[in-house]
Amino acid sequence: MVVDGVPRYGTPEPDADGGRAQHDVADGGRAAAALSLQHPDDDSAWAWSDVVDRLEEVRADPKGEIEQAQGRLAAFAGRLDADDAPLRLALDMPTGVGPVGGLPKDLADVVVPPVQSLEHDAEWLDAVSGRGFHDGVLDGLRAFYGGHR
Repeated sequence: MVVDGVPRYGTPEPDADGGRAQHDVADGGRAAAALSLQHPDDDSAWAWSDVVDRLEEVRADPKGEIEQAQGRLAAFAGRLDADDAPLRLALDMPTGVGPVGGLPKDLADVVVPPVQSLEHDAEWLDAVSGRGFHDGVLDGLRAFYGGHR
């Protein structure tokens, strides 16, 4: 995948971009993936392992992270589409406009699940199959991916 002329995700091919981007290779299970990520705070290269570490910090204290994010948003006086606007989470269903139900009244009720594999492995298939996602449409993925996973 290329964003603004810079390769951001794909197979790890050395110097495929002429050295323009710093790449990190993430283990995707059966195949590795080359990632070129920028840290949102300063546009420096962001290693995949550091992204996962940050996600684990959020998982450890989702209530505190939500409260910090709310504070950053409340303190921001600019337009929300400005480059320096704080990152906001807007759920993509059903409207894409924002979280329809909002946050729970007690933020201690928020649980962030573990980060899953980059590939559709057995653990991912177990998490999807029989859970009612999309009225069961995704239940056939195990068979699609070979059934043995």
